[in-house]
Parts: sequence; structure tokens; C-alpha cells
Amino acid sequence: MSTRSRGPATCHPERALFARGLCQSCYRKLRQEERPIEEDRRRRGVRLCSRCGQEKLLDQFPKEHGRCKPCYAAVVREYAEAHKDDPAFIEARRRRSREWARRNRAYARNAHLLRKYGITAEDYDRLLEEQGGVCAICGRRPKQRYLAVDHEHGTGRVRGLLCDPCNQMLGFAEDDPERLRKAIAYLTR
Repeated sequence: MSTRSRGPATCHPERALFARGLCQSCYRKLRQEERPIEEDRRRRGVRLCSRCGQEKLLDQFPKEHGRCKPCYAAVVREYAEAHKDDPAFIEARRRRSREWARRNRAYARNAHLLRKYGITAEDYDRLLEEQGGVCAICGRRPKQRYLAVDHEHGTGRVRGLLCDPCNQMLGFAEDDPERLRKAIAYLTR
């Protein structure tokens, strides 16, 4: 705990605030009284959330935080909302997100596939195996690591896996078969 002054204590206004709104001596006295209660909680496998004041099982607390997971998530959300327009906060959040994704590639990939296309990494791998590891249109092996997931934008139904040029071709044609027929006619004249 820092002893620098943060305003007056609620117990003794003439003394500096130490923790929990108390001066240092009152805080230490409170901690002495709480010790047996904390030992009893530890024996029962519970902790007291410092935000909501409820006793919860130890697995409901992230790492060594004094707040339970729901309260901790609420504090993080409130902080993010309060700082959503701060460029330094936004950049730091992006950097942490990229670092996490780099450290957790398989989890991040699976989460992306589930969120965007409704398939798991296992579904993707099965589809890739069914296609023989090549693009569903041109039959070439991908130059990059993965083939793109082609899906109907209206229904979200996955049609297959495509290389980037074939996926972009369909995108530029706006998935319109008539436009693609006209393009074939144009190329073969």
C-alpha cells in the first residue's frame, strides 16, 4: 500500500486515507479482526468479492484478484467504455489483442471460424481434405497458409474453400452467376 495522501480518512478526517476509506491504524486493526474470518473462508474454499461483497468459490476469481469474474469483467467493461475515445487506450488494446492471438494461434483461428462462418477448425480441415487440399474452383494448392472460406452472404452457408484469386473473383462478381457467364462468354469470343 502506498502511504501518499489521497485525501482524508473517513474514520479520522485529520489523518490521511490509507485503504478502504480508513487511516493506516484503523485499517490495520480491521485486518487483524478479519484474519480469523479469512482463514475460515480459506478452509471452506471461498473468497469474498471486494466489489459485490458475496462469498464465492475460489474458481470464480481470476488469478489473484479480489473481485469475482463477473465483477472483474464489469470493471474492465466500465473502464473500456470510459476510455473508448482515448487513442493510447485503443492502440494498447489492439497491441494486446494481436499479442494474444500470436500466442494462441489455434484458439484464435477456431474462434474466428466459429464467429464468422459457424464452423470449427476440424470442419475446415475436413472440408480441405474432401477437396484434396486444393481450391474448389481452380484446383491449385494455396500459396498462403490457408484457403479462404467461401460462403453465401445471404444465408451464411459454407460452399467450399477457395484460393485468394478465386475468392476475389467471386467477390468482384458479387456471387452473380449471370455476370460470371457473361465473363466466360467475353473471354471465349
